[in-house]
Formats: sequence, structure tokens, C-alpha cells
Amino acid sequence: MVLHRTFYLSVAHETDAPVHLRSIVPRAREFNARCGISGLLVYDGVHFAQILEGSLAALLPLLSRIAADRRHTRFTSLFTEPIASRGFEGWALGYTHRPQARQDIVRVLDSPLTNYGEAVKLARHLADGIQIRTLHGRGGVAGEQQP
Repeated sequence: MVLHRTFYLSVAHETDAPVHLRSIVPRAREFNARCGISGLLVYDGVHFAQILEGSLAALLPLLSRIAADRRHTRFTSLFTEPIASRGFEGWALGYTHRPQARQDIVRVLDSPLTNYGEAVKLARHLADGIQIRTLHGRGGVAGEQQP
């Protein structure tokens, strides 16, 4: 199976995105695990940045569903590329809240000239050295895992 990585940005539509994340993250993890998808979701308080890995047959329908989701706007697919191996092996969906990422996300999202290099640089920046916080239980944040 040929693996691919895809990366997108979007803007949270509602101010209660953290409430939605408490239900989205566990369901997404279950779905991704069943479909052989791994990845990372970053939320900065306003924007979503997500890196997903898996087969194109699994990724493309998922991206269509994500793009149509009304809980966010300005869905911007930055790249989809073949990869030799996963960067998020064992993570059905890593999640982190990183307000400090906002400036970089806005720069890429608002730039009409965003190119592949800029998108890859942002994706690497978001994933480098990150400790993933998992949402579970009553919406509290617990546990940490690293790739």
C-alpha cells in the first residue's frame, strides 16, 4: 500500500470549538484506527491545522467530509504527497492546543502565494518535538504521548 500525507488548515466557525473537540477527537480516533489513518490535529484557539497519513482510498473521502463540516470555514488543503513511512505511527489522532502557533497558521492561511515549501515548513513546525495531550473523560485533558 502506498502511503500519503495530507495537510490542511481551517478556521473554527464557532467559539465553542473546544466543546466540539471533546466529542470529535475520540470519534475521530476510533474512525482513523479502523481506516488505517494516523495524524495530528493542532488547535490554536481559532484555527485547525491537521496532518493525516494513510492510503489515498482512506484519506480522500475523509478530506471531503472534513471540508464539508460546518464547524469550520476556509478549509484550505495545502498538500497531499506520497510518503515512505508514517511520521505519526501509532497515533490514530494526536491532539494539541497550541495558541503560540496562531501567527504561523494565519501567515500561511492568509497568504495568496503560499507554496508547497511554506506549507511543509509549517507542518514540520507544528509537529516538531510536540507532546500530545489527549482529551477524554469529562473533557479534561489527561495523558501525554510522543511519536
